[in-house]
Amino acid sequence: MHPESRSSLDGLLPPGQMVTSDEGDGDRQPLWLSDGPAEPDLWTRMHTEHARSGLWPLLLDALDPNDGEFRP
Repeated sequence: MHPESRSSLDGLLPPGQMVTSDEGDGDRQPLWLSDGPAEPDLWTRMHTEHARSGLWPLLLDALDPNDGEFRP
Protein backbone atom coordinates (compact mmCIF):
# COMPACT_ATOMS: atom_id res chain seq x y z
CA MET A 1 0.00 0.00 0.00
CA HIS A 2 1.53 3.26 -1.06
CA PRO A 3 1.56 6.02 1.58
CA GLU A 4 -0.60 8.21 -0.68
CA SER A 5 -3.26 5.50 -0.82
CA ARG A 6 -3.27 5.11 2.93
CA SER A 7 -3.49 8.85 3.55
CA SER A 8 -6.57 9.01 1.31
CA LEU A 9 -8.20 6.50 3.66
CA ASP A 10 -7.39 8.21 6.97
CA GLY A 11 -10.35 7.88 9.27
CA LEU A 12 -11.76 4.98 7.25
CA LEU A 13 -9.35 2.18 8.10
CA PRO A 14 -9.90 0.48 11.47
CA PRO A 15 -6.98 0.09 13.91
CA GLY A 16 -4.40 -2.30 12.51
CA GLN A 17 -1.15 -2.44 10.59
CA MET A 18 0.26 -2.77 7.09
CA VAL A 19 1.88 -6.12 6.33
CA THR A 20 4.11 -7.34 3.53
CA SER A 21 4.13 -10.63 1.72
CA ASP A 22 7.05 -13.03 1.49
CA GLU A 23 6.94 -12.60 -2.28
CA GLY A 24 7.89 -9.69 -4.48
CA ASP A 25 10.44 -6.94 -4.01
CA GLY A 26 9.37 -6.02 -0.47
CA ASP A 27 9.19 -2.26 -1.01
CA ARG A 28 5.38 -2.19 -0.90
CA GLN A 29 3.04 -3.05 1.91
CA PRO A 30 0.10 -4.52 0.03
CA LEU A 31 -2.26 -5.47 2.84
CA TRP A 32 -3.91 -3.67 5.74
CA LEU A 33 -4.60 -6.14 8.54
CA SER A 34 -7.07 -4.81 11.08
CA ASP A 35 -6.67 -5.66 14.76
CA GLY A 36 -10.14 -7.16 14.95
CA PRO A 37 -13.26 -7.85 12.96
CA ALA A 38 -14.30 -5.10 10.58
CA GLU A 39 -17.56 -3.20 10.92
CA PRO A 40 -20.28 -4.68 8.69
CA ASP A 41 -20.34 -1.72 6.28
CA LEU A 42 -16.55 -1.24 5.99
CA TRP A 43 -16.25 -3.33 2.81
CA THR A 44 -18.89 -1.16 1.10
CA ARG A 45 -17.19 2.08 2.15
CA MET A 46 -13.77 0.80 1.03
CA HIS A 47 -15.19 -0.35 -2.31
CA THR A 48 -16.68 3.12 -2.83
CA GLU A 49 -13.22 4.66 -2.22
CA HIS A 50 -11.49 2.38 -4.76
CA ALA A 51 -11.50 4.99 -7.54
CA ARG A 52 -9.63 7.42 -5.27
CA SER A 53 -7.37 5.01 -3.36
CA GLY A 54 -6.71 2.35 -6.00
CA LEU A 55 -7.18 -0.31 -3.33
CA TRP A 56 -9.62 -3.19 -3.28
CA PRO A 57 -11.20 -4.36 -0.03
CA LEU A 58 -10.81 -8.03 0.89
CA LEU A 59 -12.44 -10.03 3.63
CA LEU A 60 -10.07 -12.77 4.75
CA ASP A 61 -10.35 -15.53 7.30
CA ALA A 62 -7.57 -17.26 9.22
CA LEU A 63 -5.73 -20.23 7.71
CA ASP A 64 -6.05 -21.94 11.07
CA PRO A 65 -8.62 -20.47 13.49
CA ASN A 66 -6.88 -22.25 16.40
CA ASP A 67 -3.53 -20.60 15.70
CA GLY A 68 -2.80 -17.70 18.09
CA GLU A 69 -1.07 -15.78 15.29
CA PHE A 70 -3.67 -14.69 12.74
CA ARG A 71 -2.49 -15.52 9.24
CA PRO A 72 -4.95 -14.88 6.41
